[in-house]
Amino acid sequence: MKHILFGYAFSLLLVACTAEEDIGKKPIGDGLQPVLLQPNFYTGQPSTRSIVEGLESSEATPSTLGKISSVMLYVTNADNGFTPYAGVEDNISDNLVNGLSQFTAKGSGGTLTWEGVPAVNLYNVQARVFAFSPSNATFQASTNSIDHKITDVKVPADMTFNGANVLECNTADYLYGSASGNVGTSSQIIVSNADGNSFKPNIHLQHALAQVVFQLQAASGRQPTDYDYVKKITLTSANNAFLATSSSNSATMKLEDGALGNTSSVGTLTFIPNSGTDVKCGTNGNPKVVAYGLVAPLSSAPTDIVLTIFLGKVGSDEHKRELKVTTFPQKQWTKGLRYVYNLTLTDRNIEVQKTTIELWTPSPGTGDFYPDGFTH
Repeated sequence: MKHILFGYAFSLLLVACTAEEDIGKKPIGDGLQPVLLQPNFYTGQPSTRSIVEGLESSEATPSTLGKISSVMLYVTNADNGFTPYAGVEDNISDNLVNGLSQFTAKGSGGTLTWEGVPAVNLYNVQARVFAFSPSNATFQASTNSIDHKITDVKVPADMTFNGANVLECNTADYLYGSASGNVGTSSQIIVSNADGNSFKPNIHLQHALAQVVFQLQAASGRQPTDYDYVKKITLTSANNAFLATSSSNSATMKLEDGALGNTSSVGTLTFIPNSGTDVKCGTNGNPKVVAYGLVAPLSSAPTDIVLTIFLGKVGSDEHKRELKVTTFPQKQWTKGLRYVYNLTLTDRNIEVQKTTIELWTPSPGTGDFYPDGFTH
């Protein structure tokens, strides 16, 4: 499965529903009419090159690279956060857990509309909404707490990526919903039809993982050659500082706050380009993204990381070489942030310049910060 990096803000708007046919079938309360849940979803800004590039209809073909067309919601009573909300219609044929509704885009371009299946009718009884993506992830509801989760999360230690378009890697961008747009937050999403526009909640899809990017430029006066393609990058830690999953086990992600569970400590992370997409070192002042991937957040900053970069010619092991950096920056990877490691290739070694830490969804006016001599 290909997974997409990089993002635009987007909103889902559903056509309002009178739902007269539901009156008497669902608990209305105080005689109020039920209304259809009409969420607005948001991810990153276009300039951040975040994970999801935009939204697209599930009916569209074939240029949907970087776009998603569905988000899964789990709707419960707000008072306890685990009883499935009565306003979510039954849909036994789809074998969905009670309270689940998949919102899918219909139409195309600027005429997109979104439909929740099964429908979510809101009453003056407050509901709490949990959201996640990918929408086809395996969901596990808690029956006595808000500890709802998806259970098939894969964060491999061996990462592959497409160097040709800088959009795809083999790790999904796992997202959870929050009422706040502040990065890493987990504010409750409360809805009903009883006050104002609470049936039109803003749902911010937050990243559960961190993004790691390696940029490489040649030293001043050095011209990159055909033997300066990056064939692999590894990060190693003698203290097994990294977290990942193996081919035989999966992690979990809590819908409340995106916290990962059931990961394992590992000592090595690898970043390998897909066949034929190796990226050549950039010229001085024009660094190129030569590797990237999504990684599990860390509880502290590792102090013993060694970076090894493997350089050579595309499709050949001729003059293949390895260069190491033993004084690698000590950074604690945090969910929702991008860590850009700026590297310089000299005739004999690799030098680490300043490390850029960026928001995938930056606040207005923050901009992007780069070391001296870097433009992008």
